[in-house]
Amino acid sequence: SGRTNVAFVANFVTGQVEECIDILLETSRFSEAAFMARTYLPSQISTVVKLWKEQLGNVNERVAASLADPEEYPNLFPGNTIVTTDRRIEP
Repeated sequence: SGRTNVAFVANFVTGQVEECIDILLETSRFSEAAFMARTYLPSQISTVVKLWKEQLGNVNERVAASLADPEEYPNLFPGNTIVTTDRRIEP
């Protein structure tokens, strides 16, 4: 809905990434939340991927099983180093 979009943008431009991810999760936008976590809040990748897998498992378990968490399966992400610090957006 429009209110969700406005809330997301307002949180994003003010650097409130956690709230952005929460909005995406609350609106079942799990894939977008995973990419946002990977980009701006790496400490949340595992949590978001787990929620995405649970949701996707209700639709297609085989596809859900194919999702890999970079922290659990680093061998599937060669050359990828998980950033241990979160990136903050400066308002």
